Amino acid sequence: MNPRYYVASSDVHGTGVFAGRRFKKGDLIGYLEVEPLAWGVDESIHDIWIGDRWHRIGNLFRYLNHSRVPNVEVSGRDGGVRALRGIARGTELRFHYGEDWEDMK
Repeated sequence: MNPRYYVASSDVHGTGVFAGRRFKKGDLIGYLEVEPLAWGVDESIHDIWIGDRWHRIGNLFRYLNHSRVPNVEVSGRDGGVRALRGIARGTELRFHYGEDWEDMK
């Protein structure tokens, strides 16, 4: 288990990423490990748009679930996952997937 975050069962969507310790606003939790996708490959729920193309998320952060009121943000610049506010140990980490997901929790 990663001491900073871990994967467990989620009430949101089956599996989620949870804080392995407390985080303060602005703390770096970790980095997305991504690989650019070739053009024409179908995107999956484990993909993210960075820069000018889709990338496949290869580490545990692929299980980050969506929230309209996220507690983390993902920087497109470096793939850093950072706390938007204080996060207690054991809290599910969630980020806003984008405008297409506005009608979801």
